Amino acid sequence: MSYKMNLVIFFLFLTKAVAQNKGNQDLGLYQFAAYPIGVAVSAQIFVKDSAYAAVVAKEFNSVTIENHLKMNAIRPCDTCWNYTLADSVVNWCLRNKKRVHGHTLLWHESFPKWLKKYNSKQDSAFVENVLKEHVMKTVKRYKGKIASWDVANEVIADKSTELRQSFWLTILGPNFLSRIIQYAKEADPDVKIFYNDYGQEYDYVKIEGIDKLLATLKFQNIKIDGIGFQMHTCIQSPSLDSIKNAIMHF
Repeated sequence: MSYKMNLVIFFLFLTKAVAQNKGNQDLGLYQFAAYPIGVAVSAQIFVKDSAYAAVVAKEFNSVTIENHLKMNAIRPCDTCWNYTLADSVVNWCLRNKKRVHGHTLLWHESFPKWLKKYNSKQDSAFVENVLKEHVMKTVKRYKGKIASWDVANEVIADKSTELRQSFWLTILGPNFLSRIIQYAKEADPDVKIFYNDYGQEYDYVKIEGIDKLLATLKFQNIKIDGIGFQMHTCIQSPSLDSIKNAIMHF
């Protein structure tokens, strides 16, 4: 699951918004913000619970689809594609004038089980084609509907400056992220591109790894538009200072 930096912004902005909202308690807090404030949703709850949908409609102006755009959900077998649940959320967002953030085109834990058997370097051309087809077909399907994408999730290893050991790294090599970005931009030149990860607010070695990744992309003349802060948070941690420092770093 991915919670964007919108969560941080929401808490920092909440006190001011509540104060401004005292005169009209029926207005959603997001209406006072100069930037999108979002929420991650699951279609199974979202399409069945009218009260839940009403809160999303009132309080937020950006929606992230929690799981239904991940590869294992869209491509359950090598010959089938399933966009039903993702479509249901995107169509609701369009009807209710909500911005949609796409999550995620690649994640090491969400690739389909049927793909696991292609696990050697000899399979790299086939796996590359599967990835390219998935990225281009999915981004193109939602062109003009999804405003931004996490092109990849959690690529940097914890407490490390190196890429996470994964199926994608083993089969496709270290430049797979560059190619995903290029495929996404080819499918929708106007879409915003994000790299998403967790731990930036406390894992300072990982921050160095993300810096290294961004420098590699820049050297290859590949542009991204932002960094996603996944933000696994609780009341006690991370501290506001560590969150602020991570945001200011990037």
